Amino acid sequence: MKKAAMKIIAALGILSLPTPALAYHTVRVGDASQIKFVISGNRVYLRNLDSFDSNWLGCCYNYWMDLTTETGKSQYAYFLLRYASGESIDLLVNDRTQPGAIYHLGNFM
Repeated sequence: MKKAAMKIIAALGILSLPTPALAYHTVRVGDASQIKFVISGNRVYLRNLDSFDSNWLGCCYNYWMDLTTETGKSQYAYFLLRYASGESIDLLVNDRTQPGAIYHLGNFM
């Protein structure tokens, strides 16, 4: 009986852990130099992603890279590389209908 109760408690504990969103939204920008951005505070805001996919929110402060984190700094460095070369870039967020941080960026599509 005690073992069964412990298993149930363990299972409930696992089930109560937060789960990541199961769906993300991605946009591919064929020429990263076409992205308009602004640095404000410790964030880099991407201002016109709706120009590449109309389902994304419009201008101006909806999607950002957080420069206070190592991830945000790495994302910004990669973004600048693609921006300077005019290469394509893919951007991924948890929900394109809500303002939020860029979750992932790269060339993965």
